[in-house]
Amino acid sequence: MGFLEKPLSFIVIIIVSKLLTDLGILPADTKKTLSSIIINITLPCAVLHAFENFHPQGSYYFLILTGVLINLLALALAYVLSGNLPKMTRVVVLLAASGLNIGNFSFPIIEAFFGSEAVAVSSFLDSGNALMSTCGNLIIVLALFSIRKEGEVMDFRYIVMKFLKSMTFDTYLFAIVVTSLGFQIPHFLMAITAPAASSNAFLSMMLIGCAMRIEFNREFLGATGIVIAVKLIVSLLASILLFIFMPIDRVLRYALVIAAFSPVSSAATILTDQAGGDNSLTSYISSISIIIVLAMDIVMASFWAV
Repeated sequence: MGFLEKPLSFIVIIIVSKLLTDLGILPADTKKTLSSIIINITLPCAVLHAFENFHPQGSYYFLILTGVLINLLALALAYVLSGNLPKMTRVVVLLAASGLNIGNFSFPIIEAFFGSEAVAVSSFLDSGNALMSTCGNLIIVLALFSIRKEGEVMDFRYIVMKFLKSMTFDTYLFAIVVTSLGFQIPHFLMAITAPAASSNAFLSMMLIGCAMRIEFNREFLGATGIVIAVKLIVSLLASILLFIFMPIDRVLRYALVIAAFSPVSSAATILTDQAGGDNSLTSYISSISIIIVLAMDIVMASFWAV
């Protein structure tokens, strides 16, 4: 029964943080604070450590393109399926359906069951996903629905700065370039980031619990159903193709399947704000997505890890 210890520990952290939030012991802004810490500190450090002594194969770079294509396919499918919904609801649906929460959600599970090399390989998939989920999807959605903030010009500089302001994306870029050139990430950098990297799994599970909303809202059912359907269809297609065609070890392909079945991106709420959408709808969809994916991922990872 040892293989159940890690998933059970994740579930306990999620439940405890959910209870502490509901009881008011944790402040209302804990979710925002944790999200900022994870995105800007612990997740970049965890990504950095995943590339320690890592030597990428040529086929790994295909995963970057795959991460981008997954987002584009999800955007297209969500755009078609949400045609009868109001404009701003469609904005939320597209932003929630397209991005994957690989870094905050799937990396702790992948590392717990398959090791740091599996995280490094999955990082290539997430780098393409991060390219879209931190900024690219928002740019496409704003263009599709002709949404502009007063005085804002979506030029080349605007797009570049959006990407460069993402610490996680910058870390991916740095780690991939350094290891691809045959260098190792400096030891002193690994040493000073080790405490933050080791805390990423705990804080990520805690964030899931704090952000989780378990309630019935009839008004949100239509949009939620579309997002879940899109994510399951795209994730299933991507995982099948990756598992069959990626010329890597079977265990690493298992990790890619877990990554492909990640829930709604943690950046979706931020992007929804920037697009002027309904944050409560995004949070509701994200919670339902997390419950479904957590159950699926733990079952798959536990079965494969035995």
